[in-house]
Order: sequence, then structure tokens, then C-alpha cells
Amino acid sequence: MANAYGVNPMLVNMCTLCYFVCLPMSFFSMWLYNKINSATVLRIGISMALCGTWLRMMTLINNNFFWVLIGTVVTTIPGPIFNVALTLIINKWFPIKELAKSVSLLSITGTIGSVLSFMWSGYLLRGLDNDSEAIIDATHKLLWQ
Repeated sequence: MANAYGVNPMLVNMCTLCYFVCLPMSFFSMWLYNKINSATVLRIGISMALCGTWLRMMTLINNNFFWVLIGTVVTTIPGPIFNVALTLIINKWFPIKELAKSVSLLSITGTIGSVLSFMWSGYLLRGLDNDSEAIIDATHKLLWQ
């Protein structure tokens, strides 16, 4: 990715460091669920995730890695909101004897979704490793044609 955008590899590694935001956001998300309706908190999280995704898509317009970094941070912030929501949903919807099974099933869905998205994007953009123009052209073709 560093070669495709012509940036320092340290800047690409900064995208993974933004997940350290999750620890303080865990406490904040629990506080939000105690103060505000659960549906409102989930709407806030979904809005932030969508905004972060759109910020990441800005890199298609001007080919600047800055948008990927900022979009990753904004997309990472609501992660604990969704993780805490799993526990709340399980406690409200499932009886006590099914809690362990439901926690296991709902917890693995995020991992399965991540694996599938990485596999799908790798399949769609295969053979375009270091050619940034080819990656951008292929992404434009997938999105708008």
C-alpha cells in the first residue's frame, strides 16, 4: 500500500495504531448506553462508521493517503459501541440457558465478516499490487460501472 500511494510505510502502519482508540471509547460507549437510548447510541455509531467510510473513499478522488488515515480513525471510534451492543442485545433477547451459545455466534460474526471482506477485495483487485493507477481504475470500475 505504501508503494501504491507513494507514502512512508510508517504512515500505513499508523492505520493499525488507531485501534488503540477502542480502549477509552469502551468506557465512553458504556456511559452513552447508560445515559441515552440504545437505538440513539447505535445511530450515532452507524453515522460515524459511514462518515469514516466516505472519508476513506475520498482517496479515490484525489489519490491522497491522508483520507485513508483519517477515515480509518473515524471508522474505528464507534467499534466499542457495536461491541457493547452485542452484550445488550443478547441479555435482552435470549434466555439465560442460551446466553453462551448466542454470545459465541454473535461474537464470531464480526470476524467472519472481516475475513470475507478481505478475501473479496483481494479477489477483485488481484494482480494490481503496486500499480496505484490500476487500483484506482479498478475501484472506479467496480463502484460506478
